Amino acid sequence: MSRGKIAVSAALLLALAACGYGQRQAAGRQDELPPAASASFLPDGETIEVVVSDTVPLDAAELIEPDGTPLPAARIERQAIGAEAPGLRPQIGVVASGGPVSGVDAGVGISLPIFGSGRRHPAPIASRAQFQVPDMERYRATWGLWEIRLRIGKALQGARYLTLPAPAPPTP
Repeated sequence: MSRGKIAVSAALLLALAACGYGQRQAAGRQDELPPAASASFLPDGETIEVVVSDTVPLDAAELIEPDGTPLPAARIERQAIGAEAPGLRPQIGVVASGGPVSGVDAGVGISLPIFGSGRRHPAPIASRAQFQVPDMERYRATWGLWEIRLRIGKALQGARYLTLPAPAPPTP
């Protein structure tokens, strides 16, 4: 088999592999990685702060008491922490080289982003929610039974839900 046929065969195989990868990606959500989230007490010792980093903002947060009573976050702040990143794009190039002695050689190059696509990747968003603990004595006695429930994104638009354990209380 000539070098030209081998190059064409390899290019076709890479193109097919790229098409299959794109179909697998389209079947799932674009932001498959789980959000990064943490909860801790602020220096005042009575306020819990939850920080979530994801491409979708935090929409709702609740501190759940041991009896199941939800306490909504006192406030939620959102801030973009980066710029939207462009995706990789396919490229085609044509090359001609040679001279009077060697003749002219022509070539076509194709670059296919196998592990990326032309879609843009949204900027990460840092969301912060704060809860004022209503009774710190009761919290200290039962903090292992408390939890934090988060809704990332709007409920009617495919929101994701995350539950975190409540943080250990600060030492008095």
